[in-house]
Amino acid sequence: MHEFTKSWVISCLLYLASIICFASNIYTTFLSADLYLVLNILSLYMILYILHGCCLMDNIPYKRFWDSYALLLLIYGILLIALDIHQIILALPFYLYEIVLLTDIVYTVFRKWRFSIRIKVLSSLLFFLCVAVSIDTNLHAIFDLFPVSLLLINMTLLLLLNFTFTLLYQQTARQNRNIRENYLYELAENAVDIVFYYTLQPYPRFTFISPSVETIVGYKQNEFYKNPLLHIELTHEEDRDIIRKAFSLEAVSVNKGFIRWQRRDGDYIYLEFHNTPIFSGEKLIAIEGILRDITDRKLVEQEMIDSKKAKQILLSYISHELKTPITYIVGYAEALQKNLFEKEEDKQNAIDLISQKSIFLQRLVDDLFQLSKMESNQFSFEFMQTKVYHLYKILDEKYRNDVISSNIKYKMMIDQELMNDRYEVLVDMKRIEQVFSNILHNAIKHTPEKGSISCRCAIDEKKENIVFMIEDSGSGIPKHELPYIFNMFYKGKHSGVKSTEGSGLGLSLSRQIIEAHKGNIEAQSNKEKGTKISFSIPLYTLER
Repeated sequence: MHEFTKSWVISCLLYLASIICFASNIYTTFLSADLYLVLNILSLYMILYILHGCCLMDNIPYKRFWDSYALLLLIYGILLIALDIHQIILALPFYLYEIVLLTDIVYTVFRKWRFSIRIKVLSSLLFFLCVAVSIDTNLHAIFDLFPVSLLLINMTLLLLLNFTFTLLYQQTARQNRNIRENYLYELAENAVDIVFYYTLQPYPRFTFISPSVETIVGYKQNEFYKNPLLHIELTHEEDRDIIRKAFSLEAVSVNKGFIRWQRRDGDYIYLEFHNTPIFSGEKLIAIEGILRDITDRKLVEQEMIDSKKAKQILLSYISHELKTPITYIVGYAEALQKNLFEKEEDKQNAIDLISQKSIFLQRLVDDLFQLSKMESNQFSFEFMQTKVYHLYKILDEKYRNDVISSNIKYKMMIDQELMNDRYEVLVDMKRIEQVFSNILHNAIKHTPEKGSISCRCAIDEKKENIVFMIEDSGSGIPKHELPYIFNMFYKGKHSGVKSTEGSGLGLSLSRQIIEAHKGNIEAQSNKEKGTKISFSIPLYTLER
């Protein structure tokens, strides 16, 4: 609007200057060519600035070539005066150009303004009269006629032009304000974030809070209007000092921070807030701002932190697990190299131990490789369709001797219903064997001689999954350790264990494999009474 005001003032000043120039010659009998040129230039630029103001009124692009033509006319007029050409020839191009400018003014007003038709008609009429009277005044000056009535008409039109520009300015300002208010209201009403205005005087309350608050926290706008302290009540206790300061007279500058709000369903979400204090003079009267839900971002950040910690723990576990067997291998290898063993039996024991530790390291590296491939979704499975009883027979025949050779009673059974050909599963046979082997050998390791291990293949109640249940009569797992047995590198401190050597990766790897089969694995145990580990695999149907 500053540019519009500038055009308005300049056009009126130019009009006034042309009136003064005309009035100064009322009592003379002759108007010099120089003064006549000045009178035409004043009129021309007055019309140009009216056109410029009409464009600025509604942010319409102004065509700069009008100024270029006006400059050419100015040069043309100076040349004619230098050549002492008659005034009517001097004036004609100015009149034609002013008529063209008037046409563009009327076109701009009617085609491009957003005002009512009444305002357009009245404005166009006034601009037409100003241009027409200006041209008529210049024509009178050619014939050295300077009537006072024409001067009075020009003065009247100047006043009307000022009045019209004033009304247009007010109308434009009101229209722009309404557009801005409507736009801001629509923006706030439809914002994804929570937009608010919190009044502090004469008493604290929410004057406005956007409807998105219900989507984000589950509370309606009215609940915030009725309870001016609801925003504090929803804030986590550890963050309440932050929100109190941000919504109080202490908020003397722009605030930015993070808080936790409790949703209606009880869950906490993270919000980023931007608060701007509103002053009336030096007095703080309100707070406006935005609350943005950043829960997902915070969760990702936390996952990254947890992932970094997990990698550090993983590296420490790996270094710990590798240290002992490598120490054995290096120590016994050096002893063999230096012929420190006198007896052949001691040499053979050393060689056996090196072989044993090497096999352990190989298995540890293989398990780590498989886990890393699974966690990065790079592990490939070779699924095949097979009968349930066929899978059962393979597992029974392959691992039965491992249990019996350990002097442990072994029993494996399958529900009679599953002997039917219609029950099939989609499995990676090699990986399921690996899971069964991990669980069974853990049971052997924790079951004393003459103990018992039983395996059962059954169908669940919903007839959607088959379940393998491996139960031993071993030492059991303490209750406080049970939730962690599927974690990487976790090794429980059980009594009565035949061999404590193991990577601590078997059950973790088993869980990953079963989850890749869309199944589930779980453990139940009683101290000194044994452990039961079950894993399920979905039955194969066409829908799957």
